[in-house]
Amino acid sequence: HYVAADLKILTGLVESHFMAGASGGRKSICPGLLAEEATYLLHSGPILNSPEACDLNLEGNPVHEASLAVARLAGCDFIVNVTLNSDFQLTGVFSGDMEKAHLAAVEKIRHYVGLPVKQKYDIVCTHSGYVGINHYQAAKGAAVCAPFLKPESYLLLAGVHPDTDPIGGANYKKMLRLLTEIGAASFVAKIISPDWEFVPEQWEAQMWTRILRIIPPEQLIYCSLDIPAENYSFLPHLDARRLVGEKKSMEELVQAALDRLIADWQKKYQRRPRLALLPDGPYGIPLLRQPSPKES
Repeated sequence: HYVAADLKILTGLVESHFMAGASGGRKSICPGLLAEEATYLLHSGPILNSPEACDLNLEGNPVHEASLAVARLAGCDFIVNVTLNSDFQLTGVFSGDMEKAHLAAVEKIRHYVGLPVKQKYDIVCTHSGYVGINHYQAAKGAAVCAPFLKPESYLLLAGVHPDTDPIGGANYKKMLRLLTEIGAASFVAKIISPDWEFVPEQWEAQMWTRILRIIPPEQLIYCSLDIPAENYSFLPHLDARRLVGEKKSMEELVQAALDRLIADWQKKYQRRPRLALLPDGPYGIPLLRQPSPKES
């Protein structure tokens, strides 16, 4: 019905997206109107393996470029996109040409969700945000931390998961088991192979590899009271409760785990760690920049 329509108007919310760079604009058509099989192509291993398929980046982003190509073919006469702040208050309305209005909206959010950083950190502490209703969604909170991390870093991720299943669907669990069994590098090599048979929701397991190709699973400390301890047998992280024991609240668990990491770091490296705290979780996007000559 959309393709045959005389007047084509799109609406959307523009926020940072950890695959497509940003939502809104062309995404109302692609993947918004795609058949299921086409969404698998858009979320395939090779496309998501690109380092350009990340938050706030459109240039050279294969997810954005594929979505835009499809949207151009389908056509659009006018869009109305909006941006919001962390309190869900309106910060902008962008209307008109699909591409120009969307680019303006992306620039708008870049100014208040982008976090310019010039160094990597020893310990990064973040959370999965309101979107993190389960482990599947918590990947968003982890993936944005990649620019902060170096091989010896620790990532402390807190997640409150009120969903019926605190982990996710059967396919997601299947892919997590594979990831945990063979490791991040082998997992990526397998799913980008031409011989690989696509598994729905493999994309979210692939997002965890953005962290696990930098640090090993034992340096990704997962704080959650909602995931049973026995489930960590197929999760590629370390249960914080193994470090500090059971706690009555998330606040106690996160604080105890952070204190333990700081103490262990000081003992190992004989200095206080550089600590990054991301209070906005997946809604604050680190943008690694090179220091200026005066700063270096």
